[in-house]
Amino acid sequence: NDGLKADISTLQTRNSHQPMTPFEQHQLAKLYEESTRYKGIVEKEKEQLKSIQEQISAKRKQIWEHRRTTGGVNAAAENQKLVEKQVKILENRLDQALVKFNKSLANNRKLRQEIDDLRGERGCSSPPTNTEPQGQEATNGRGY
Repeated sequence: NDGLKADISTLQTRNSHQPMTPFEQHQLAKLYEESTRYKGIVEKEKEQLKSIQEQISAKRKQIWEHRRTTGGVNAAAENQKLVEKQVKILENRLDQALVKFNKSLANNRKLRQEIDDLRGERGCSSPPTNTEPQGQEATNGRGY
């Protein structure tokens, strides 16, 4: 492009001192056409560059929006860690409840043994048969 401009300016300066020959006029016209064609190509390239830059900008926005909605780059790993932590907490609660339940069972066994021992001291060798009606059992305050 710069070479064409130099050629055109050379021909134009020469033109100001002497009249141009038909060959020089033809060459000057040819150079003007070529210059115009290259200007058009440059303009098209600039438009394409602008279009591509807009597309890049739009894709970057999409990427950032996707990252924002998913929680970032490490979202899956972070979610997995949170799930594992919650599982660990729930397992710990279950273990504590199981320990408490086992302690209650052990305490119940101990109390049953005491009851059996007291019954033995009283003279009853076997637990009494249930002679009370069903309705009265429900009203002894337990509710279950």
